[in-house]
Amino acid sequence: MGLQVGFDYNYHGYLTKEKNAANNYVYRQVTAMDARNLITSSRLTNGLLTETSDFAQQTGQMRGIEVKKGNDLRHSLNYLYDGFGNLHFRETKHG
Repeated sequence: MGLQVGFDYNYHGYLTKEKNAANNYVYRQVTAMDARNLITSSRLTNGLLTETSDFAQQTGQMRGIEVKKGNDLRHSLNYLYDGFGNLHFRETKHG
């Protein structure tokens, strides 16, 4: 039958969870959103990892994202944009 992905939403209609619909394994649980309703914090892989994202207030462009297991950095992406909003630089780090 294949993978069946399920999505849960809060009473405002915003995504709160992405999961395997067959066994309820949680791929991502949203824990925080900013004023633009962009996801700024979530728990991944059934709570094993945490993901935090940073967005520019004026443009909503992603400035960075980190994935950690406890305090240990597992993956990080940082972005810089030029004056026109075009991606100028991307930095990737692995823990």
